[in-house]
Amino acid sequence: MKNNKAIYIFCTISLMLAVVYPALAHSSTFVGYFDELACVVLFGWACMLSIYKPVTLFSWEKKVAFLFLVIVLIGTVPYIISQPNVKNALFHDSFVFSKSIIAYFSVRILFRNINIDFFMGKVINFHIILLVLVVSLIIINRFLHFIPESNATRFGIVPEQLFFQHPSRLAFFSAYIFCILFPSHIDNKKKILVLALLPGLMSLRVKFLAFAAVAALSLLFIKKIKKIKFLDPKIIIFSALALFLVITISYRQAITYYSADSYYNGWARSVLTVNSISLSIEHFPIGTGFGTFGSYASGKYYSPLNYQLGFQHIYGLSPNDISFIADTFWPMLLGQFGIIGCIIFATILFLFLKNLIFLHNNTEQNNIQRYLCFSGILLLVHLIIDSTSDAIFTQNRGVLAFIFIALIVNTYTTTGNTTIIHKK
Repeated sequence: MKNNKAIYIFCTISLMLAVVYPALAHSSTFVGYFDELACVVLFGWACMLSIYKPVTLFSWEKKVAFLFLVIVLIGTVPYIISQPNVKNALFHDSFVFSKSIIAYFSVRILFRNINIDFFMGKVINFHIILLVLVVSLIIINRFLHFIPESNATRFGIVPEQLFFQHPSRLAFFSAYIFCILFPSHIDNKKKILVLALLPGLMSLRVKFLAFAAVAALSLLFIKKIKKIKFLDPKIIIFSALALFLVITISYRQAITYYSADSYYNGWARSVLTVNSISLSIEHFPIGTGFGTFGSYASGKYYSPLNYQLGFQHIYGLSPNDISFIADTFWPMLLGQFGIIGCIIFATILFLFLKNLIFLHNNTEQNNIQRYLCFSGILLLVHLIIDSTSDAIFTQNRGVLAFIFIALIVNTYTTTGNTTIIHKK
């Protein structure tokens, strides 16, 4: 696909999933299903294109595809064995769970041979406009209050969410824009990157504060890190500082969510986490299957398992109020796919991370390309941090993040063992 067409499609998807979706999904059916619709269109288009042009993937991507198919099989097996009466939940949940990976491979097939210099120039300009608009609206709203503020407070301050459905959506927008602008602004326009972090900081999400700490370290260290090697003293120092800051910032919040007191007080995240562990033991090794536990489909088609676990009596998990039933990712993964599913998904994330690092390390004398790979690593780190208390991999944010990561990988091709950058 030509770069111009790729730019328009990506910017449209980016606008819809990063801004319009979190603003209007709760009030518009079309907007609420835009991420699923985009995946269906991209996948169908990719399938048709594959008929005429052979698909060339990296060997690690073939491993990812295989491992993901294994998870889907694991999630389907329990229905074949004992739960044939909830097929709607199976189809709904399997698609929602798969959409980020579907989007990734569809974009890899469609947007081939991306010219990074030309592509990133126009894409970055578009996202700078989005950033300036959002920051301007935040500042204006602080004075005029034309968008009602939440009654909730954090650290004694009202979190900013603007027209976004939740402060966490504004936080993702901030992290996403930061990662897109990172390659072209890290050398001499760091103030723009600091500005990109501002909306997320004002959301007061603890997870974003943890990501912001990693982002800040990146601004300080990136020029000194030419290659990411785990035994390199610079990488050890960077990783140790990042891990220390993440744990320090998020420790208190994690204790609040997952303590014994939270469980006995009926906090949804704590209840889901504790029950996922018991389910993984009871249904070892493959879990309870799609649409049965901790997913949106398990609430929409209210899984019989929810009644067995007493969720009908817990705020946010009951049949009449499922607002918190899909509020976690790893507990859902552990409950529905067991310990094997958790290990496989963690392996998939490791493969993405490992090979983004490989592309970063094998980019010679091209800082923009190297920084672009690093931005993909940062975005993946953000997803991992956010997934500790949010099902981000199964939401519009996960779809958008994997589309961007696919575009990064598409600036390379592989011929045998040779990695090639597409240059201007």
